[in-house]
Amino acid sequence: MPRNQELETRLREVADEFDRGFPATPQLNRMILLRVDRQPQTGRRSGRRLVAELALTGLLLVGGVALAVTMAHTRSLPTAPLQPAASVKPSATPAPQASLPDEDLRAAGLTNVAALVMPEDQQGQIGVQTIRLIGSYADPARTVLFFRYAPNVGTPRVRVSDAEGLLNAGGSADGGIAGDYVTAVDAGARVSEDGLGHLAVIFSLMRGPNAVPPPPGEWRFSLAVKLQPATALPAPTPFALGKWNVTVEKLEATPAVIHFQAMLAGATPDAIQMSTLDLVDASGRSLRAMGGEASLTAPKTQSNASTDNNTRVDYQWMRPAAGGTYQLRIQGPGGTRTIVLTVAPI
Repeated sequence: MPRNQELETRLREVADEFDRGFPATPQLNRMILLRVDRQPQTGRRSGRRLVAELALTGLLLVGGVALAVTMAHTRSLPTAPLQPAASVKPSATPAPQASLPDEDLRAAGLTNVAALVMPEDQQGQIGVQTIRLIGSYADPARTVLFFRYAPNVGTPRVRVSDAEGLLNAGGSADGGIAGDYVTAVDAGARVSEDGLGHLAVIFSLMRGPNAVPPPPGEWRFSLAVKLQPATALPAPTPFALGKWNVTVEKLEATPAVIHFQAMLAGATPDAIQMSTLDLVDASGRSLRAMGGEASLTAPKTQSNASTDNNTRVDYQWMRPAAGGTYQLRIQGPGGTRTIVLTVAPI
């Protein structure tokens, strides 16, 4: 039978509005299906099709009437005043993180605290060689700087000072990926009034590969670093270890290392061996040593027979991410002393 296209379009629009206003339910669907199944199955196919079309048209008309009644009822209801949209407070912007290769982080012993390595972007020149500072990390026990340059023209040598003077401590320089170097000073910067450590760095290059002299000169730059906090660990009172008298000055855990500093009265620096201090886990396995130094407590200008027997040791071990209980063993001429440490997870 011919169809009125405009009427059909309008009926379908009304049907869509009806569906939104009165969504179908499973019970109604079942009732309609049961009703259709009870219809006689006799008659021509065209007759059944005509009946179905008329039924559909009737349903659409009924739906349109119901929708119109609903809309009229809705218009009669009082309109609630519009409420302003709730304001969303912006979340705190996380501190930027340095995107450094894993090899660099492993060389620095900072794999477990990669998120605390800050990105840097300073560029210097020594001769025709361009050097970039690409990252930094600092805590009360260590100051670590990441450099990048190519080709490899020499191992970096750095002197680091803060607002109070030179960080006079041991250190290291290790390679990461090709062209990257990690330098560390086994001391933390002293904090200024603004809560930051203000560093002045003098960068130069030592002898390069195959004994090739590096380009002469140095690069001087400055930067401000935020020192990550350290947690003090329980330390024993002074104790005797044979001829040595041991006074623990620092025993702490920074995010990166477990740090031990003590004064050994009666010990000379050359008496401190690799086996003198060791930090082991519950299975007896030694933690990775990140730094170790033994030096006279008195300046060289004040050195004499009595002060030459007072040695300060400063050791650091990489802090395990999982934490746990560890044993710090100090071996002296009169035996061994064990200090038990409990370190929280990072």
